[in-house]
Amino acid sequence: MRASSWALAWLPLLAACPSEEPAPEAPAPDVAVVSHLGFGREEPEGQSLGFDLDGRVSDSVDIEGCGIADLVHVETGLPGIDNSFAGLLPALELAGAGPLEDLIQNSVLSGELLLLMEMNADTETECVDLTVGRALGPVRIGGDGEVLPGQTFERNAEAPSANVPCASFDGTRLFGEGLQLRLPLNVFDEFIDITLFEGMVEGVRDESGRMTGVISGALSVLELEENVAALDGIGDQIPQLIGPLLDANADLGPTGFGSCTQLSVVLTFEAVSAFVFE
Repeated sequence: MRASSWALAWLPLLAACPSEEPAPEAPAPDVAVVSHLGFGREEPEGQSLGFDLDGRVSDSVDIEGCGIADLVHVETGLPGIDNSFAGLLPALELAGAGPLEDLIQNSVLSGELLLLMEMNADTETECVDLTVGRALGPVRIGGDGEVLPGQTFERNAEAPSANVPCASFDGTRLFGEGLQLRLPLNVFDEFIDITLFEGMVEGVRDESGRMTGVISGALSVLELEENVAALDGIGDQIPQLIGPLLDANADLGPTGFGSCTQLSVVLTFEAVSAFVFE
């Protein structure tokens, strides 16, 4: 009886002892690699994918929009879509640039332009920490010419990356804003280095795990002009053409004197599931 009482006396203390179970591990990041990258075009005329970047619906007489009329969203019908670069694409291609999407896609398939999208869930909020960085090639291509899903890549620590600390992702739809992304692109067999300011990103992932979406933002007119002027081997026609075209189509960053310093652009993308070495 005495031994039984001793055991019972210790039971409350034993119950109060803290558990030694290991703390739960943070969830692994949700990773995708961009398999297609192109430009959002004005198709049909007056309509485009993208976002209202400046919070206003501009027409041809709006000084704050530098007289560049906004477009209408091709899927939702919402007005105010900023994508002035779409108006430049036909002129650039006629001038000898060729289909720009083909040039960019070649950089993707060669492993020179592999964008990684990493989404880390924040357990304390409903946000995800979205990072858009670079992966190192090579990249495996399937028989259909498409980037194969499920590949494991190494992060390119020397390449620039961009971060959105509080994006939303419910497993299907991704949305984030405030993206500032440096994009080295291979054009005319040479690199240009441009920065996308005040970017917004939206993507939808289907049942197969493939995500399609758009990234939209502003490009500096001055930076674009300097990049094109530094290219060799493209002749004089395109550099002479690009300056006036950029100035005439700039629609963001108004100076207050009827001119703008930035050009809106929409990039379309597809991404497939991937992994990264830790």
